Amino acid sequence: MMLASMLLLALLTAPAGAASPKPSPKPSPEASAAPARAGQLTNVRIEFKLTDRRGTAEPATKLVSMIVADRRSGMIRAADGAGSQAGEFSPFALNVDASPVIEDGGRIRLQLSLEYKVQDDSAVAKGNPLRTLRQNMNVVAESGRPLMVADSADPIGDRRVQVEVTATILR
Repeated sequence: MMLASMLLLALLTAPAGAASPKPSPKPSPEASAAPARAGQLTNVRIEFKLTDRRGTAEPATKLVSMIVADRRSGMIRAADGAGSQAGEFSPFALNVDASPVIEDGGRIRLQLSLEYKVQDDSAVAKGNPLRTLRQNMNVVAESGRPLMVADSADPIGDRRVQVEVTATILR
């Protein structure tokens, strides 16, 4: 009886919740993720040089440039249309998207997208004169140094399209 009384007294005087430890709260996913790094207040000039080579003909060169803030995006849309032989509308386009990120050490991480549509009047292109090239790339470039990011071959003819990019940090 005395043992039972002592046990009852111990249970009544013990603080509430002492028998089971409280689990530690789990951090929320938002709290554990590192905060996004803000972009620098710096612009990046991005220059694209497209060289379109067809056989032995003189290569056609297209130059596109834009200035984009660090960790932001820029886009250029250049389009024209012309009637095809059947009188249908055929768009010709040169579309470029770029998103630069200035990294430590002065390197630039670039996310690039390119769409290039042109008319091909060669004999090989009979029935399919509109040529389309679409490319998406993620590259790392050094400021002010040209970088060949693509060299594509036409699946039908002897056409090749090269894309060179120069990204320069503007201080």
